[in-house]
Amino acid sequence: MYSQNIYVIRKGDMVIRPAFDDDDQRNGSEIIRFDKTRIQNPFKVQKIIERSCKFYGNTYLGKKAETNRITGISSKPPILLTPLFPTYFFPTHSDRQNENIWLNMHYIESIKELKIVNVK
Repeated sequence: MYSQNIYVIRKGDMVIRPAFDDDDQRNGSEIIRFDKTRIQNPFKVQKIIERSCKFYGNTYLGKKAETNRITGISSKPPILLTPLFPTYFFPTHSDRQNENIWLNMHYIESIKELKIVNVK
């Protein structure tokens, strides 16, 4: 499924990640839902996160500031989009990095520590 509009995160969304074309060039983003559907969107991942924050009543920077105030987390903070349904998303990289993927923590079954010392 392909959407031309800026996507707004909703219940059942598990992952928002960069999408790539056949030549391995960035081509918008892909949203993976709990029901296993995949939605292609022409907008960058960060744009979808920012638009979703606004849709649910605050700016992305406002959500980051809320998280920092409540938890003290300032580097790669999780974002609660809305308390209406499980929407705690956290980034895999800095929000300034194009390879950043946002994961909904409610769909994570386990976390495994990596033995790699130098991580990009």
